[in-house]
Amino acid sequence: MMLVDVVLMRRDGVKLPAAVVKSAAPSRGRLVFVTIPWRGLHEPHNPRADTTFARLLVDPPPTSADERLHVLPELRDGRFRSWDGDQGVIVGIESSGDFAVSKEYPQAWWCRLVR
Repeated sequence: MMLVDVVLMRRDGVKLPAAVVKSAAPSRGRLVFVTIPWRGLHEPHNPRADTTFARLLVDPPPTSADERLHVLPELRDGRFRSWDGDQGVIVGIESSGDFAVSKEYPQAWWCRLVR
């Protein structure tokens, strides 16, 4: 688990211009990867395969159940695209909306370690 600043590199699946990404205010949190069996919406009792989720969690952790745990929506199939020194890019699929009518988009996080 590491403390990072994250800037979103896409909006609704569309890549943002480099100048917008570089000037955006980052979100800070604890970066974790969690691998769990993934169950499809139409087959909830049939795990498809293990799926890795990239999550940016609130730092410090919440003290009550009413507080938000995630800083950003998690990325399904989250993985490192690149990493060099103290920064890198994580890619995956972001879901937006509620469970019944969610939309999925490709997303990328530009991450910088907080020292």
